[in-house]
Amino acid sequence: DYIDLLYRKRITPKYSVEANLSWAERRELTNNTNYKWVDRDKIEGYTPNAPVSLETPNTSFDTHQALIGSVALTARPWIKYRIRNGRKSEIDNSTPTMSMLYRKGFNKILASDIDFDQVEVGVKHSFKNGVRGRVDFNLRAGIFLNSDSLAFVDNKHFLGNRTPFSTTDPAGSFRLMDYYLYSTADKYFAANVHYNFRRFLVTSIYEV
Repeated sequence: DYIDLLYRKRITPKYSVEANLSWAERRELTNNTNYKWVDRDKIEGYTPNAPVSLETPNTSFDTHQALIGSVALTARPWIKYRIRNGRKSEIDNSTPTMSMLYRKGFNKILASDIDFDQVEVGVKHSFKNGVRGRVDFNLRAGIFLNSDSLAFVDNKHFLGNRTPFSTTDPAGSFRLMDYYLYSTADKYFAANVHYNFRRFLVTSIYEV
């Protein structure tokens, strides 16, 4: 059960701000049955829903309330424009996008049991490399200044994928990485670099 409040404002074409406040009663999802369509000896039943994490041996949590707020600033300082027939428009990928996030768990407000402070900075950009190639990168670094009381839900989670196929932003997610294995409530750094071969194998055949 939760309530979310979101405010987003574009101050100028270069700078924007976003604020979020959320209250939630969080309950761990538990299995209510071990029923199986095919009864095989090798299949013991459903595994627990608690994720496996290297940093947090026990990722289970008791039912609790959480009041969490965040403020995010986004900057595109070197954006360029083109003017065509008297109309001004932004040039795509003409500047890196820089971001700064501050997230806080408020303790003892609206019965909240959560108390933490997290700061994160990041930069992402996309640019052409050569005639047909394109490079996308996304760098993020952060730290939990305070982690006095938080559930595993509040850790920093990295967008993973247990398959070799990318189903999300290729420059913002990892392939073949467990979803929660490297989740952390400490300091962290994540880097994604994606190179798109515009004339590689099938693409070259298609363009011919």
